[in-house]
Amino acid sequence: MTVTSSRVLLVPLLTLCQTIVVAQEPLVSRTEEVVEAEPVKRIAPPYPEDELRRGGEGWVAISFMVSETGEVTDAMIENSSGRHGLDRAALEAVRKWRYKPAMIYGRPVESSLDTVIYFTTGGDPLRPSHKVVQSYRDLQAAIAANDLAKADALLTKLRARQDRKIYEDAWLNWFESVYLAVTKGDAEEQREKLRAAIGFDKKRTYLDPETFVIGLARLFDLDIQAGDLGDALDAYERLTSDEAAQRADRYAAIQSNLEASVREIEQVVAGEGILSFRGRIGEHDFWVHRLVRRSFSIANIEGSLEDLSIRCPHRRVSFTPLTGEQTWTVPASYGTCHVFVKGGQGATFELYEFPDSSA
Repeated sequence: MTVTSSRVLLVPLLTLCQTIVVAQEPLVSRTEEVVEAEPVKRIAPPYPEDELRRGGEGWVAISFMVSETGEVTDAMIENSSGRHGLDRAALEAVRKWRYKPAMIYGRPVESSLDTVIYFTTGGDPLRPSHKVVQSYRDLQAAIAANDLAKADALLTKLRARQDRKIYEDAWLNWFESVYLAVTKGDAEEQREKLRAAIGFDKKRTYLDPETFVIGLARLFDLDIQAGDLGDALDAYERLTSDEAAQRADRYAAIQSNLEASVREIEQVVAGEGILSFRGRIGEHDFWVHRLVRRSFSIANIEGSLEDLSIRCPHRRVSFTPLTGEQTWTVPASYGTCHVFVKGGQGATFELYEFPDSSA
């Protein structure tokens, strides 16, 4: 895997933005002691009756802030298995959670957290019925034989099932990503299917170790192709921190290959080119991006964007409206930060990250 510079732009800074907005100075330095937020009240959401009757399971990945008083604010769905009833139940429950706020030298501060909520109907999720197993084996065989008509028919049938379990859902997303790769389908859709197959809970995956490491390697490659270097680094970190993945036969070879690409990413990030990323608001009304540099701007907005927030481990800054004429500079002491852009579904824009020398 080679990191290309096709998404690196060498253009004058001021042709992109005229107004510079600099984030306020940090409250603390990186050397100060931090006590992370601790849960005080975290009740599981009730299983919606209509979803329970269907017998289906699902998961919801949620990002949120914990205020200085321990309340949950700005909770949003980053991704989910797509069952809207479960999405609503999970979001309503998280908004009621309470925490002991994060502290820095005894002073309460905001903190950014995330969670994955699972809705299960009971039983062993790793022991699907013989009929289900056979369906997925038939799908795998059809894709391997390049019988795309049969594979498409099987995928359509599996998607239509309302009683899919989480385990089955993970494998369905995996095979959909493989099908898209074989048919040279949309690369962004492949990324979404792979993310859902791998899962957003770093302590859990429903794929076997061999498939898991292959999936992460493929996701890493697609992230680079999309120019999303932050997500590529996240995929590599997930690979190297997962104990189950390290037991896979292909782990050493894949890890070594990706490590070489990570070194190239670091060189690109440290370079003088402007990094360009294409953003699109999805079904959950948000677009999330991990920053790899400190300064960025948004331009070429098509559609409606409502607001932008910069979420860091112990700081959040929000801005509205978005005019496409601002540059934000985040102090290094804020740590690894993510940009959350809220807007109308389907809205698109470009995000540019500038070299540190221009900050």
